[in-house]
Amino acid sequence: MGKRVVIVLFFFSIFSSILVSIIRWRVETNNDCVELACDYNEISQLCLQSENEIGSFLFMLRDAGISSIAIEEDTLERLFSEGRISLMKGEEVKKLQFLSPTRPIFVENLGKGHIEKYTFVLTIDSNLGKKIEKILVEKLEKEKIKKIECNLYGKPLTMLSLYGMDEGEISQIGIGFSREKLEKICNYGLKAILLLTNRAPISEASIEALFSTVPGWGNISLVTFSGDSILGYPDFLDSVRRRLRRDGVKLGIVEFLNQEGLEEVTKNLYEKIVRVHSDPPDEAGATKGAGRLDISRLIARYKRAVRERNVRLLYIHLPLVSGNVESMKVQSAVDSIRKIKLALLGDNFKVGLSQPFNAFPAWLQLFRLPIFLIILVLPLCLVFLHKSISLGINPFMKAFSLGGNERNGLSLTNVGPGDSPELSTRVLYLFLFGSMALTLFFWQETLFLQIVTLIASLSFPILAMVFGLGLSQSQATRGHRQGNLSRAVWLFLKVTFTTILGGIMIASLFTRLDFMLKVHQFRGVKASFILPLVMGLFLLMGWEEQSLARNGLIRLYSGKVSEFLTRKVEFRHLIIFSILALGGIGLLFRSGNYPGPFLLEMENRLREFLERLLLVRPRIKEFIIGHPFMVVGMYIYLEAKLSKERSLRIEPGKWQLFTVLGLIGQVSIINSFCHAHTPLVISLARTIHGIWLGTIMGVLLVTIIQWKTRRTLGVRR
Repeated sequence: MGKRVVIVLFFFSIFSSILVSIIRWRVETNNDCVELACDYNEISQLCLQSENEIGSFLFMLRDAGISSIAIEEDTLERLFSEGRISLMKGEEVKKLQFLSPTRPIFVENLGKGHIEKYTFVLTIDSNLGKKIEKILVEKLEKEKIKKIECNLYGKPLTMLSLYGMDEGEISQIGIGFSREKLEKICNYGLKAILLLTNRAPISEASIEALFSTVPGWGNISLVTFSGDSILGYPDFLDSVRRRLRRDGVKLGIVEFLNQEGLEEVTKNLYEKIVRVHSDPPDEAGATKGAGRLDISRLIARYKRAVRERNVRLLYIHLPLVSGNVESMKVQSAVDSIRKIKLALLGDNFKVGLSQPFNAFPAWLQLFRLPIFLIILVLPLCLVFLHKSISLGINPFMKAFSLGGNERNGLSLTNVGPGDSPELSTRVLYLFLFGSMALTLFFWQETLFLQIVTLIASLSFPILAMVFGLGLSQSQATRGHRQGNLSRAVWLFLKVTFTTILGGIMIASLFTRLDFMLKVHQFRGVKASFILPLVMGLFLLMGWEEQSLARNGLIRLYSGKVSEFLTRKVEFRHLIIFSILALGGIGLLFRSGNYPGPFLLEMENRLREFLERLLLVRPRIKEFIIGHPFMVVGMYIYLEAKLSKERSLRIEPGKWQLFTVLGLIGQVSIINSFCHAHTPLVISLARTIHGIWLGTIMGVLLVTIIQWKTRRTLGVRR
């Protein structure tokens, strides 16, 4: 009965994973519109350098493919640089008393206070003066601000005095968005993107005042946050979230920008979120040759962000505006944007206003429950993996057996000498009910999901390896007739197929908008990479019937660790360990998005070539390291078990080392599916490309070793 429950649960989890994956694929495929945006300040700088009008440039940008223009909140410093206000220190005003025959009127209104402690804001634009006064009153204490109105040469002059604040601090105070700039953007058929900055001082009233400076949300494409923290962090994030929900505006989150408060402000707003890619301005001005823009690499980067990371808004910094080379002309910038648009259209994407992902149906989440259960049972399968593992068993099926005997090998029945099958059944049912209780209570909790997916990422590579090495006697005979190389490839494909099933289950659990948008993400990337290799190493070191049957898996592990720690260390051991340690550290650092100094230029060229050739680049550590070594390991394993004569110079006992190195490819496959922000079809394509390339590399490696062996044996004869 228990065996049937586990098998039914396993196959139902596979069915659920496929169903969830299909619906996720449809949601990702339907979201195919990419928005191109530029920065208003960079447009102004480029127009100033090239002596062009902003209006005509905006029209050209819209025609080239730009849909929206990003605009920042004005600050007093920016208004001063634009000549719309004047800022004066109290010391400067005090000096004027000695130069002017009459006492300045604003000095008279201040009375006999310490004038040097004041800073003055002056403007002849009465509407701008009222706006600045309103924002400053909301952000600062009302007692610190005093408004003075008078006439200057027949024109109204608005003066605001601020007491007890440094001029530098005052100049960085934000005073809302410019209505004139927003109207100009709208008049040319473009939408505006509002950049929100967490400028001190922040209060609930100041947040409301900031949003009130937006004349209408119909012309706003989305809002996004700039800087290291979200507007309102840390105390007023709820106010920002409520305001965003009330206005119904889209929210853009910039990838690779770890901003404080992002998780809190986006809570329950996932159906309004769009992922944004933004390169630093100096990267947009990267050059090749004599001052010529390397637009090809920039386009490849944008295409990769859209295709492989679900980015739907490209924030394009106009090249060379803030770079270190000569300014490019307006027409060159327009041509570059037009090339980006054509490249996206060539990848079957649309160019226009971005849209968030469609929400998943509520009933779909129920199909994730059996996946939770089967993954929580996986550690139990590993713990009870203690009986004989040899060529005479099929571990994949016997792992779920509750009525096996010693010949069955992998069995949950014999949990120890003298234990009864009823005890094993009770343990299994207890584990299942406990897993079900945990799932029902916590299946929607982010932390629980991250723990379950970490368990799956640690377990599936090991179970896949055990499944591949399990070979019945009839299969062994057939493999001997067909040849060990073809059989080794078949065993490798069995291992990889099992790993892919595990990866699809993980991807199904991550089918939530918060993970697909990378608001939340998989935790434990480094652990999921190194621990399966360690576990596989110790498991394969005891791949003998007597050791596992006599000691059990846990005792075997502890015994092997103890034996390893007490072994005599020689100098060659230190050299080998140092090489392996350096290689492992390099692989760990390369497992992130930015491999840093561990990425060689030659390898970077290889990546670009594979991407151009295959559209989706396979992982190098899969088809160059992991998969070829797995094929070699399987071949040596079959040679040791089935062949009377050795066709390789490699010792038969070395197959464990090659198989453990082959686990790198299986771990990498699982890691691909753990990237929830990557479209599922991209992860599958990357995995398939890695499989066929790795198979070819593995066959070539075995063939070369065979040729070298035959040549050596021929010389000896």
